[in-house]
Amino acid sequence: MDLSQRIKDQFKKHPQLRVLFLFDEEKELEAEIDSLQLNDIRIAKYTNEPFNLKVKLKTEWATDKVFLYFPMAAPSTHETFKRFPLLDVLVANKELRLGDVGDFMEQYQLPVNMQSLIAEYMRELKSNQVQEVIKPILTTRNFTPETLQRGLVSAILKFNEPQPWDVLLTRLFYFIETSKRF
Repeated sequence: MDLSQRIKDQFKKHPQLRVLFLFDEEKELEAEIDSLQLNDIRIAKYTNEPFNLKVKLKTEWATDKVFLYFPMAAPSTHETFKRFPLLDVLVANKELRLGDVGDFMEQYQLPVNMQSLIAEYMRELKSNQVQEVIKPILTTRNFTPETLQRGLVSAILKFNEPQPWDVLLTRLFYFIETSKRF
């Protein structure tokens, strides 16, 4: 699916959405953004003038749907979130995430601060078997590094749902002990 269609789909899927962010640290999409034509959606590139942009969003563009391109990395840590000049606008709206990690986060509505964790385990998370086991933790409230790691170990050890660490360790020690006999 091309970028313009993904942008339109986000605004259609979320009618209350006013600003859709796209972060592009490597500037891989900059040329495509420059040539985008979207009816009824304003396209804006971040030019490191956060005050001016906020004023436009509150006044001149107050009723517009805005696609906002950032040629920089998305905030992903507590520190970068605190320093991000449009944090209030980002939190109140949505980020367009591209690629496997973005698709996975979109599918399960996971918070942006989990992006690096998901990227780290993306190879495992692509497995349908793993997704079935970790399904109970794939919610914003339950999704933490600890629950994800516990869920992945549960899937590897062939459980049908995430198990507590003591159960996982017991099964692991059992496998180790029985493998010594052969």
